[in-house]
Amino acid sequence: MSDEVRNIFDRVGTEIEENLFWVRSSNSKKYGYFNNTLRHVIEFSYDRVSSFKDGLAIVSVNGKWGAINSHGEYVIYPIFEYLGEFSDDVAIAKVGNKYGCINTNGSWILEPRFHYLSDLKNGLLRFDKDGGSGYYNKFLIDLTGKKILSFTDWIYSNPGCNLLALYRRISNRFDDVEKNAYLYNLNLKKIGNYSFDSIGNHFVKGFIPFLKDERLGVISTNGEVILYPTFEIGDLIIYRLHLG
Repeated sequence: MSDEVRNIFDRVGTEIEENLFWVRSSNSKKYGYFNNTLRHVIEFSYDRVSSFKDGLAIVSVNGKWGAINSHGEYVIYPIFEYLGEFSDDVAIAKVGNKYGCINTNGSWILEPRFHYLSDLKNGLLRFDKDGGSGYYNKFLIDLTGKKILSFTDWIYSNPGCNLLALYRRISNRFDDVEKNAYLYNLNLKKIGNYSFDSIGNHFVKGFIPFLKDERLGVISTNGEVILYPTFEIGDLIIYRLHLG
């Protein structure tokens, strides 16, 4: 990298998608984007930016957030007080003092009527009713606003495929929960009868690794154990054979 190019910017993004990465101008302190041949392709126009993901980058101008495509064109004009990254073409957005969810056209799919929303994943997100500490008045909801569960009753993991790994709370103490988790559907019906200590981040091809008594196994979306937990944690054969 030449000194001439290096002197243009003082901060550089580490993630490259669409052959683009963000940079910050040394002079204006505004952000723009270079491509992987170090050609300046999107002007230094933004106060804050994200890396590109699925063809979109989240950008801020004058305290408002929107989204651009890889040509630097606004897909969503910066009108929001907050705009999160898109997950399956849905993002959390804030207008005024309320949160909701929008699609990649900027249209509301969950109206902005919530005190606080976070952790959007697999079409589910956390709803904080009053902003208090602890887990009271906090819920897991879907994109219609329907409450799936209350954090006063459950601790959850969201691996996808419309399934949850749930630990039931035993008392009001934060850490007083059942040792083992089970798979449940979104109606909180248990899927299978096999319990585990923890589960992987997401299902792949209908399978997911789980941990029980410090051993790895594999379970399917119907709760069937495909490989019982006989593998040590460092053994990657599970991923190679069953998770692609």
